[in-house]
Amino acid sequence: MSAHIEPTDKPSKRTAWLASTATSVVTAGIAFGMWGSPTRYDEYALPDSRLLLGAAMLAYLSLLFVAARGTFTMWIAIPLGIVFGFLCVVAIPATLTLIGWQ
Repeated sequence: MSAHIEPTDKPSKRTAWLASTATSVVTAGIAFGMWGSPTRYDEYALPDSRLLLGAAMLAYLSLLFVAARGTFTMWIAIPLGIVFGFLCVVAIPATLTLIGWQ
């Protein structure tokens, strides 16, 4: 007996998730580099990381709500990846500020 296993996700949905993940990684790398440069060289003051964390969380949760309610397409995947990558980077200094290490 041979069983034919079919994928549960459509290729377009799978591609959207891969695009979202790739966008998150690229955005996190760019944001980390941009965040580290002014901090290292004191070129200019960065905005409060707690405020950025709140704004990123609000944007991420709203995009996540849209993605959960409808079809996950590239139009949702790319912004979701960008916001999640930025959220990952902003969470580090915001957490350090909240616990008093900075």
